[in-house]
Amino acid sequence: MSQPPQGGQGPQEGRPPQGQGGSGAPSQPPHGGPPRQPGRPGPQGHPPQPPYGPGPQGYPQQPPYAGGPGPQPYAGPYPPGPYPPGPYPPGPYAPEPYPTGPYPAGPGQEPPKKRTGLLVLIGVGALALVLAVVAVAVNLGGREDTAGGTGGGSTPGAPGTASASDAVTGYLQAVAKGDAPAAVAYAVDPSTVDTTYMTPAVLAASAKRAPLTAIEVGPSDPDATSVPVSYRLGDTPVSTSLDVVKTSDDAWKLVSVASDLDLTSARDDGVPMLLDGTKVKAGPFSVLPGVYRVTSGLRNFDYGTRPELVVRYPADYPDTAQVAPRISSKGQQSALAAIRKSWSSCLDKHAQKPKGCPNQFVYKDFDFKDSTVRWSRRGSDPFKKIKPQYSDATTVQYAVKRDLFLKGTCTGGGRTGTCTGTLKGGKVQVEARLSGDRITVAWLV
Repeated sequence: MSQPPQGGQGPQEGRPPQGQGGSGAPSQPPHGGPPRQPGRPGPQGHPPQPPYGPGPQGYPQQPPYAGGPGPQPYAGPYPPGPYPPGPYPPGPYAPEPYPTGPYPAGPGQEPPKKRTGLLVLIGVGALALVLAVVAVAVNLGGREDTAGGTGGGSTPGAPGTASASDAVTGYLQAVAKGDAPAAVAYAVDPSTVDTTYMTPAVLAASAKRAPLTAIEVGPSDPDATSVPVSYRLGDTPVSTSLDVVKTSDDAWKLVSVASDLDLTSARDDGVPMLLDGTKVKAGPFSVLPGVYRVTSGLRNFDYGTRPELVVRYPADYPDTAQVAPRISSKGQQSALAAIRKSWSSCLDKHAQKPKGCPNQFVYKDFDFKDSTVRWSRRGSDPFKKIKPQYSDATTVQYAVKRDLFLKGTCTGGGRTGTCTGTLKGGKVQVEARLSGDRITVAWLV
């Protein structure tokens, strides 16, 4: 319910308000209540009012009403609520109680006024202002979230890069996490990057072997062409600058995000090549900064004593000279075991010149009857502390000391009897050829 404005100034000392009853006569309320006494509020809680004057709480002056100079009902407009609860007496408006007099005397002095309505209005206004500030903060927060999310292009496919340093930081963090799609997205042209071997397994192996940590990115200016960075790649400290460029759509990109390698010269048709478990085909491929190991996947082969490729930064080209296929130490042990087995098998043969064996006895005056021939070794074990004389990716050669003795029935000069012979001194070459897990032995005699 709207509340009317309250009366103006209170009565002056010794001068009661003038009503319809004449000077000094009590004026009648508009609704037939008891007559008002001079200097005292009426039954509805209103103080006596002058014919006109400035209204309370900043309301404009009100002219005398047509009914006379006494107090009249106020027809509005009314200030907004809230107001005290009713019930209210009948009438066009709800009253608001004022404190009882007497009021302080003095010419032109107003009685104290009730300011409850004003305080209520101020409180409501303050609450509305607080709510408005909260709403603005919420709305601004929503706009920031949108700009940084779907609207700002911070997804791996279109990273948000407010500055060149932001782009470099995001790239290095993606590499450290093993997130190849996010890292490649920072390239000027991601389609030029071969991601065939940027698999989760390869990146996880690299991160385990040499994690990228302690990332520090230097500042950049709007005209930057490179950004200084430092970090650690495993135990290796790296300090370099990464080249950057600003594209036509105002996004900062890296000139290079991966190193392009070509290990064709290190390949051999007889030895598989794997990059941390992923088979590598002939031709160039791309890798992110990290440490990668080249293996064969077979126990008999490896790629040297230093098969790791250390890619320190995107434009780095690792030293590949040490990466070459060869028979591994286990492969050499397997080859030597196969040669020893072949040697023993040849000595067990009942033949003067067993095919494919090192024990070939040639004597022009006597012929041994093969079924009677028995071979035996003399001297020390020829395979003890033996070392290969030559090896490549798939073959290994040894020189075996030959100190053998044979005995059997022989015929010579028209006579038959028991003969003996020796193969003493010198060495015989033997080669082991490896193909996968299969080994073939060849005696070079």
